[in-house]
Amino acid sequence: MDATALGIDALYAGGAKWLLALPGVSFLYVAPRLFERLAVRWRGWRDVADIWDFLDYEQPLAPDGSRFEGGTPNFHGAVAMSNSMDVIEEGGLDRIAAHVLALTDRLVEGLHSLGAQISTLRGPGISSGVVTFSLPGVDSVELGRRLGKAGIVTTFRPTGLRVSPHGHNPAAHIDALLDALAAER
Repeated sequence: MDATALGIDALYAGGAKWLLALPGVSFLYVAPRLFERLAVRWRGWRDVADIWDFLDYEQPLAPDGSRFEGGTPNFHGAVAMSNSMDVIEEGGLDRIAAHVLALTDRLVEGLHSLGAQISTLRGPGISSGVVTFSLPGVDSVELGRRLGKAGIVTTFRPTGLRVSPHGHNPAAHIDALLDALAAER
């Protein structure tokens, strides 16, 4: 993504989940024209012009985006995210997106046959890689816990279960979930 060409002023994203990185790693882009307009609220050793001049407490902020780095970077997380981005790039964004939508279409079709209530909007241009649903008469939290014990990972709340397959999930994972849900009926 070319933030400058797209006219993006600021962009922040976490690396976990869809970017396959570890929790606690993220990235921030700020258009240089905004540097002086944004206040740095929490100061750290990496936000100054010369990070190795530890005794100059009056030095100015760094002239570039590093002025927003408060402390020591999460190096392990950054390396993990770099590798994850390589995997995603190698897989191809369009190919991964098509695969994920095929998985969620398969899931939704199976859920309909089980009488599930789908909370997620679906259709051309609005479908996503996340499906939230509930089974009438079934406690979603308890169901989520039982699925977890069976090795099926979902996110669950009293209002429903959330499933978000990724490019690394085969159709067999969706089928296993649907089989487990059928056994609950």
